[in-house]
Amino acid sequence: MSETRPQHSSEKTPVRIVEYEPKLSLIMIVKNEAHNLPELLEPIHDKFDEIVVVDTGSTDGTPEVARRYGAKVFFFEWIDDFSAARNESIRRATGDWLFWLDGDDRLERDQVDILRRYAKRAPQRDVVYMCHLASLSSHWSATQNLLQVRLFPKLPGLLYEGAVHERLTESIHRLGLQTDICPVTIVHVGYTDPEKLPAKYERNLRLMERILQERPDDVHTHVQMVLQLLGSGNPQKALDWTERLLELCDRKGLAGDGSRVVALHRFLLLRAMVLAQLNRLEEAAQQCLEVLEEMPKLGTAHFLLAQIYGRMNELENMYAHVLKADHYGIEMDVMPVPMLRTHFDMAMMKAAYYAEHGRWRLAAAEYRAALNINPNVLPLYYEMGQCYYRAGEHRRAVEAYRLGIQLHDEVVENARKKAPHLLESGKELIGTVLELSPEARERWGSLLFAGLSQALRALDKTQEAEEALREGLRRYPSG
Repeated sequence: MSETRPQHSSEKTPVRIVEYEPKLSLIMIVKNEAHNLPELLEPIHDKFDEIVVVDTGSTDGTPEVARRYGAKVFFFEWIDDFSAARNESIRRATGDWLFWLDGDDRLERDQVDILRRYAKRAPQRDVVYMCHLASLSSHWSATQNLLQVRLFPKLPGLLYEGAVHERLTESIHRLGLQTDICPVTIVHVGYTDPEKLPAKYERNLRLMERILQERPDDVHTHVQMVLQLLGSGNPQKALDWTERLLELCDRKGLAGDGSRVVALHRFLLLRAMVLAQLNRLEEAAQQCLEVLEEMPKLGTAHFLLAQIYGRMNELENMYAHVLKADHYGIEMDVMPVPMLRTHFDMAMMKAAYYAEHGRWRLAAAEYRAALNINPNVLPLYYEMGQCYYRAGEHRRAVEAYRLGIQLHDEVVENARKKAPHLLESGKELIGTVLELSPEARERWGSLLFAGLSQALRALDKTQEAEEALREGLRRYPSG
């Protein structure tokens, strides 16, 4: 008979570790977004534990569309206050962590996994996360790249403030929460239709005027007023509001408060931006220099100053400051600068400087860097080709000219098939193929063929050079 061994008391049952699995809610406020919701929710609706939609008065069937994607729909009477509506969505949510989107936002499916990962990192729920926001525009150069708090825990007192351009900033500070960055990118498409922008600007300005009547010392709304007036093409009014903002800083003691000096310098840079838009370039430059005296490593100030010096044709000063902007970097939270356009402009400023000094290879490299940001700017292929040609790099010049001709032909052919009116709607002298006026597009096309012929001759490819010249004359007989 076999002996049964008793189990020793020293043998312990393994401790089961329960991993923190927070419930993640998507919260939204919407009005007449039936056309937007399918594209937004189709790829992500099953990745959240719940979707809460607060409707503020839709007449296009938005609630029914939201319910098709499993959303809980609640109704809230619009009272001209975005914070009130946003806070209602918070109140209705049951998740541990909340993530908000608007109907005209777009989010890739795999980004939700990143949101969960970052929520799980903070079981104490003592942090809020900023996400990357790419706010697209009707023009590529105006696309804004921002950081915005989008993911946060549901906590008592963590609520939005501000009737327009609502924010959590004040309640985050009151609760002593940390702020960190979550590497999630949201694409906002609400500003891509230029016909809808005037109504948005008018609505926002009306709401901000009401806020400032009630709270004339609201610094945040003063800043938003300046930005909104700039965006709607009213730089003189924007300057008036900037002066009011700086007077408010003096009254509230911002200028003497070391902990808030960055805010003051941000406002001074905002004034410089407005002055530059009014072509008061010397005043704008002086404003930037005053900021840099106190904050010499502020890359955004160096960039703005480089732009101003470029417009003043002071290329040495322009170059010195664009190098500093490149070295220190552009701070996304200092000024609302469109990052793609910023880096494009930095490459263009360096290219202009190098070309002016006959440093052709460096100039060509900067034109190539600009084209890596936006490969559709047709004139840059000609400029890059010219730089390579003057540097004696004729093969690379041929490549640059041919790339430009290929781009032109592909874009024009595609437009003829799908939207021929676009070929007549451009107004620019320098820009993408479709932004160029018909006359400018013809001019740059003619120059590309002339440059190609010249570079081929330098390579002793006489027959190809003559063919390129003939083709250019055939297409552009007046060129």
